Amino acid sequence: MPTTTTNQHHVFQTSFWSPTASIDPYPNFKIGFEVLHKKLSQSISENKNIMNYIQQRIDAERSYGTTLTKLKPPQDEEALTGLSRCFHVVCAESEASAKEHFARADNLHTTALDPLQRFANRYNRHIQNSKQTMKTQMNQFESLVKQLDQTKSAYQAKCKALVSIQPNYRLNVIKLGTRVFHERFGVEEWLKRFPEMTFNKDAITTWLKAEDQLPSVLHDLIGLNFIRQTGQDRFEKVITVTITQTSSANKGLSGFFKRGQHLEVFVKEMLVADKAYKDVVLQVDKMRTRIEEELLLHYEEMGKLELERIETLKQAASLSNTIPRYKETVDNMMLYQETLKPDKDVQIIVEQHRTGQFVPRPILYENYFYGTAHHQLFGVPLDEITRTEGNLVPQFISKGIAAIESGLSELDDKEKKHIWSLALPLNRVHAAREEINQRYPHIAIELLQSYDTLLIVSLIKLYLMELPDCLFTFELYEPCKILYSNQNQDKESRLTSISKLLTTLPSANYHVSRLLFSHFHGLIKNPTVSRSLAQTLSYILLRPQTESKVSTFERHPQRLIQDLIDHYPSIFTEEAIKAQEENSNRRSIIVGDSSSSSIDSFESSPKRRTRHLTGHLISSSSTLFEDPDEVTSESTMNSTPPNYSMKEDLAEELASLDSFFLDDD
Repeated sequence: MPTTTTNQHHVFQTSFWSPTASIDPYPNFKIGFEVLHKKLSQSISENKNIMNYIQQRIDAERSYGTTLTKLKPPQDEEALTGLSRCFHVVCAESEASAKEHFARADNLHTTALDPLQRFANRYNRHIQNSKQTMKTQMNQFESLVKQLDQTKSAYQAKCKALVSIQPNYRLNVIKLGTRVFHERFGVEEWLKRFPEMTFNKDAITTWLKAEDQLPSVLHDLIGLNFIRQTGQDRFEKVITVTITQTSSANKGLSGFFKRGQHLEVFVKEMLVADKAYKDVVLQVDKMRTRIEEELLLHYEEMGKLELERIETLKQAASLSNTIPRYKETVDNMMLYQETLKPDKDVQIIVEQHRTGQFVPRPILYENYFYGTAHHQLFGVPLDEITRTEGNLVPQFISKGIAAIESGLSELDDKEKKHIWSLALPLNRVHAAREEINQRYPHIAIELLQSYDTLLIVSLIKLYLMELPDCLFTFELYEPCKILYSNQNQDKESRLTSISKLLTTLPSANYHVSRLLFSHFHGLIKNPTVSRSLAQTLSYILLRPQTESKVSTFERHPQRLIQDLIDHYPSIFTEEAIKAQEENSNRRSIIVGDSSSSSIDSFESSPKRRTRHLTGHLISSSSTLFEDPDEVTSESTMNSTPPNYSMKEDLAEELASLDSFFLDDD
């Protein structure tokens, strides 16, 4: 097993993020960061106040000692009575007391003030430096986001211009091995890297290998007429002839070719803008992941620093060993010191100042013609991924769970039980995430099996966190809360209600939930372990769209997850699965009716028209819009999902869930 940490991150790491991360157009790193540093500024002031007090106490001790040394006993040599001797003892005690005050002042300075001053200087310097470093990165991120908006607008403008001159334009996406090209000339530009016009099979396969492509790509190039075979083991490139001159006798044909050349110019301009936009998306998302990694480390550092600060102040507040003669006072102070728990103080800081938990917000590339789901996986809505793949469950999840279950055989029982509660450094998970995103839509089981089991687990957790809507959807948060607030409900009734409630989920969410909890149920039989796992997964799988002080302390997501782990067979029954399918079909009909007045108009929708080239082209949607200004990408159309919302009266809706199990008759 690789080096791991438990999932009990420092509380700062999971507390100072945007409370509206799920609806923010771009990640807002500053909101929690600024709240925390405002509190840390108060800590700096507190350090200064305590140091000032200790300094004043030192000054007071020295001043009092000085005053005592100035007291001189009366000089009366003849008065040697018992009273006078007693008075001399009192005066001697004053001199000794003065020495004690001087010693106490020195001790305070050495054991309390000096260490506190050294720590406070380091504390101030560390906070200011790390704060400035993070602020610089956040400002750079905001500048990149502005650049992203500009390049996206430029790309969309080029797309609209293209559609305005060719309303039935359809973007060809050509897939060759691991490469994706737009239009034929994209492939032709790539082939220019291979300088030979005629060549043998060994030469082209060697070049393809240098380009990280398999030899089978040669067959695809031949099939798409980029290369033709001219003899035994001889090949040549197919040259596309661009007609620049035409006979004046055929002006109509000339106009046709000119329009074709004009269209090609628009297509190339669109593709240049597309590449610029895509490059900035990758740049911004790369910076997002780096800031997340560094912010997590920063918050962990700040948490440790705050713990150290409270420990240091605790020691300083005890005034060290400066009051040895006042036993009762010292005992009272030590009793109070024992009740001061630095970790509890840090927890209080979190409870009073927290803004939101860590919910990563990926930056997605949105293609104007076919949405977000073709070239990226993480952050794309579940329904778009499953619709594009043609699966009930995204292949990444199904293959990932299969790879995990295959890898569990190499772990001992303890590691198996806690595999989902452990965590890896985020930078390692991000590196694997980038590799999968780059290879998508092809996710080979061999790639996942090349990762260690804990890395696959961490990838799946990150994937679920980066979904735009949590797996159980934001809309089920309140109904679930109502369900668990019913104190009079017995276990059987509660499980039945959960089963019926989950049938209202979209199909992709429901089937992913089935797969995950089938795995958890088979893996974990110990209630203590299931509680720990439920605590780990609760915020990932069910959370409110906007976090609040109240939602922080709500425990129904955790209770739901534990019920699903412990009682999987009673919740995901055959009857429930059938009801979910019927409910999903009913929802599809409603959505279809609302978006189109007839089946014919639905089938003739521009989004249904695609160009197919067997085996080597990714079918993509065209944009047959009469008004190019009204063009919207499929991702934009899908960004507002069909209305799955429950009725306003949630309690009544929970009671009416029985209707999903009744015949339409």
